[in-house]
Amino acid sequence: MLAADPHPLHSPGSMGRNRACFVHQSQELPSPPQWMRVALEVRGRRDVMATTLSIGVPNPRALAEFVLRRRIDWKRVVNPNALIEKALGVKYHELFDPKFKASPLYIGLRDEVEPPKPMQELKEADEDALKQAKSRTVAHTAQAIAARRAMLSYILRKPIATEGNTPWNPAGTIWLDPGAFFDEGTEFFDPVQGGLADCWLIAAMSAVAWARPYTIAQRTRTTGLGEQDFVDEIDVHNDDGTKTSVEVTERINVMASNHAYQWGRSSESGEIWPAVYEKAFAKWRGHNNTDRPDMTALNYGDCVDASLNLTGLAKTYYDNNAMTGDQIWQTVRSNSLSYRTFNPMTCWTYGTAPAGLDYGAANVVANHCYTILGWAYASGIEYLVVRNPWGYHEATLDVLSGSWQAYDSSFWRPVSLNSAGVFAIKASTFQKYWAGFGVVK
Repeated sequence: MLAADPHPLHSPGSMGRNRACFVHQSQELPSPPQWMRVALEVRGRRDVMATTLSIGVPNPRALAEFVLRRRIDWKRVVNPNALIEKALGVKYHELFDPKFKASPLYIGLRDEVEPPKPMQELKEADEDALKQAKSRTVAHTAQAIAARRAMLSYILRKPIATEGNTPWNPAGTIWLDPGAFFDEGTEFFDPVQGGLADCWLIAAMSAVAWARPYTIAQRTRTTGLGEQDFVDEIDVHNDDGTKTSVEVTERINVMASNHAYQWGRSSESGEIWPAVYEKAFAKWRGHNNTDRPDMTALNYGDCVDASLNLTGLAKTYYDNNAMTGDQIWQTVRSNSLSYRTFNPMTCWTYGTAPAGLDYGAANVVANHCYTILGWAYASGIEYLVVRNPWGYHEATLDVLSGSWQAYDSSFWRPVSLNSAGVFAIKASTFQKYWAGFGVVK
């Protein structure tokens, strides 16, 4: 376990004077080098920024649940990777880079993919697939799974312009209130991505919940006399400095047969704030004025921009190609207090692994957004602490083992590494495998 900072309340600007506070066992950190920060401050309209970053890849476990139409307790599955392979029809290690053309995770980004089916055709295919599955024959089950796989091109399509008064009611789903807004407090591990290509939003939620937890709040008003007659108001900050207040109920789009989540959810059972925020962003991004917005409007986006949208803070982008691993580490450290980021930070990978690198072998996902939680220093090596918004599938190359401690506002929080999506990776490796990162402050 990394040693605790004995002076957790030092000011972030005093890092040079307090170098001895940042130690692992008895080791002293190297002196921060003098270098010029390479950054790009980007301000402008949200549609302009959408062309800057278009990142997104869905959670394969959520896609497997979508295809199999069942709620899966992944902790009880002996071989989760094999189950995903069976559901999606692709070898597990070939899922995470679009260079493997069969990977359904990137189907919405391919120009040659079959156009998504209209809603009425989708509904008929869905009903046929369910009837075939109920027959319990091997052939019919295979047909049902194939039909569900074909629908992934619709779920993962690029956002399209729709009429603002059109409710979204995909076949085999219903809208209902599945729990309470908060279970306990706001936690970085609460947001877990589902079957949409909106890692950019879920990673930003995690970053804000970690660095600025009071930002995530429930504001409610009643709309009638019934128990479910109320709406939550979620503020979305626009790039031009204005703010849009979005009202939504807590009815979430889930599977009709078993009420299982399909899209974003919380890691804590019964808690729904990540799903409510996701719904509000779909309503805002899709310009939908109903309470049943098209959730596919969230496919592909910008995690740094999403952090701005959640907080209203100014954003800065960094290009890994223009920096060394140490410069990246120093930048994260300058936005941290006692190992933990106090400004929300996110990062993203390349659209496909750069020449000479293998994302599959490193357990890194292409075209994917992650949350930066902080930094570590062990045995003379600089590390960045990162979280995959899927809540699993941690990087395995050049990572630190054990646990990590960070001062979480008023207490030292231990965080298990290589678990629940969290890992600490060498800064030099991060520099090569990730394309860039950003911060809002």
